Amino acid sequence: MKLFLLIVGLVFSCWSLATESTVTVPWQEFDEIYKDQITQDLIAEKVAEPDPIVTLEDIRYDFNVLGSQVTGSVSISGSVLVGDPEPVHLFGQNIAVTDLLEATNATLLANDGGYALYTFDPGSFSIRFVVSIPVTDFQVKPRLIINVPQAVRNELKIQTSESLRIIESDSLHKVGQSYYFSPRRVLSVDFEHANHLAEGTVSEHKLLSEVDTPDAVLQSVSFFTSFAEDGTVLSAMHLLLPANDSNQLELNPIEDAEVWSLRVNEKTRSLYLSADGKWVIPLDPKVESKVVLAYLTRNQKLGLEGRLDFTIPATDLTARKINLIVGLPERMHMLAMDSDLQPASGKGLPVFKSFSGQPHYFSKPFYRGRAIPASVIYQEPVNP
Repeated sequence: MKLFLLIVGLVFSCWSLATESTVTVPWQEFDEIYKDQITQDLIAEKVAEPDPIVTLEDIRYDFNVLGSQVTGSVSISGSVLVGDPEPVHLFGQNIAVTDLLEATNATLLANDGGYALYTFDPGSFSIRFVVSIPVTDFQVKPRLIINVPQAVRNELKIQTSESLRIIESDSLHKVGQSYYFSPRRVLSVDFEHANHLAEGTVSEHKLLSEVDTPDAVLQSVSFFTSFAEDGTVLSAMHLLLPANDSNQLELNPIEDAEVWSLRVNEKTRSLYLSADGKWVIPLDPKVESKVVLAYLTRNQKLGLEGRLDFTIPATDLTARKINLIVGLPERMHMLAMDSDLQPASGKGLPVFKSFSGQPHYFSKPFYRGRAIPASVIYQEPVNP
């Protein structure tokens, strides 16, 4: 276009000097240059980059369970079909990559507290690396749970010790020595301890010691989580225990948590630590107990947009329903919640006085007392 304007300027200059000079630009030549320039401009405007497409075709997990730790390799293969794709986020913060074994047309880099897969050129790619993952609640209800990328084919091969075996579920399809599962965001595998006792004898070793705690299915368990701008997270667990003969409730300690307050039947109580490291909440025996335990944890500072990962802690309590109330600062808009819980209305839920922020309600039936990972994707709306 600049060339066209230059030519036009030249033509007018020559025309204005026509009386003083015989230099002219033939109209046919000018017309051809003009048409060529217009055509080039139209072509440049129509050229658009294709939408990036990357597909994960095959992911294989070869795991070995050694006590409360899982180690093994992850192999990923796929294709970059078109464009320059964005990095693919892999796993969550509870997994550690310990070694990169091989990579073709791809690499693995740290990204936002986790890992991301970066591809280079269009075509096929593959990568294989070694990971280490903790088994949650190993002594009571061992469970392997990780956020996983969604692939067309997902294969799991896992070896356990003689004292531990997999609890097979409908989500894991066993074919030969492998398990296959459909595309999902979270992989969860439950185990159980196998007691090998000789017939007619009594075991001299007990995996678990008996404790005097309530053994009942609760109506519901509610969790409140409020995110502050500076990354402070105030959470609370609210539960109603039926009357029983026990004078205490034992819970697994919440990792990296600072106890904020504990109230039982609207009275402030102290939290104790047992010899085996359990949190002990004193109860009034033979009366219904309303327990509210609040605690502080740390998360990343809130920006204009982002993702907040957190975990509903394992309690070993069984309930017909679990409720989650998430609070974000007023300026934030929740775009999505990534977890097993579903959106709920919030009607009839208990109230936690220290809860702050815009509430968002979620629930799920048949709570087994296990840890539930969740993520909040948020964004600050742009004012017009």
